Amino acid sequence: MKKHRLFRMVLLGVTAVMAVSMYALAAGSEGDPLITLSYLTQRFTPSVLSEVDGQIAKAKADLAAQLDERIQSSTGTGAAAPGYTVVSLSEGQRLIGMAGCEMLLRMGSAKCTAAANPGLIDLTGSTEVNAGLPVEANHLYMATDGSGGMTAVTNITVLVRGSYTVQ
Repeated sequence: MKKHRLFRMVLLGVTAVMAVSMYALAAGSEGDPLITLSYLTQRFTPSVLSEVDGQIAKAKADLAAQLDERIQSSTGTGAAAPGYTVVSLSEGQRLIGMAGCEMLLRMGSAKCTAAANPGLIDLTGSTEVNAGLPVEANHLYMATDGSGGMTAVTNITVLVRGSYTVQ
């Protein structure tokens, strides 16, 4: 009788373990999901999105503050960028710009002077100007090397920014 009782207890225990296992395996199926779609779409997703939006807004505010701080620390401390210098040339004189020198013919007529082509880059017209070709008034030119510039055909006035020599 004790054997039957022990056998029934073991059988009851095994049955209980199997029932719990079956229930645990059935949970989370399509018929009985652990998390419902409505919970995901109505509760979870909006809370995650609002958390992300909050973190983005905080990062954006931090970056704006850093940018403002850098702007404030740089204002008034550096040297002002040099402006244009007015240069007047007589007929036959040459204005030679170093590489990167900007020239703007304001009055008169001139032609390009250069040891190598292109002598000047027409930044206004997006073209190259070779030696001997005319330079247009009110076009911004940039010297390509230390030999590019303008030769005055008539008396001219040029706005220059950068290093140059008059010959």
